[in-house]
Amino acid sequence: MRQSLNTGSRIGADRKNREYVAKRYESAARIFNALIQKGVDRGEFKPMAPGL
Repeated sequence: MRQSLNTGSRIGADRKNREYVAKRYESAARIFNALIQKGVDRGEFKPMAPGL
C-alpha cells in the first residue's frame, strides 16, 4: 500500500526549519562578533584585513 504525503505540511515544516536555522546562524554570528570585539577591546589581538 502506498502512503500519501501531505506536501502542504511538509512545505510548512521546511519553511519553519529554514527560519530556525537562519535565526540560529544570526545568533551565533552576534555572539562570535561580540567575543571578537571583546578580545580587541582588551588588546588580546588586533584585527587585520585579509591579505595584509
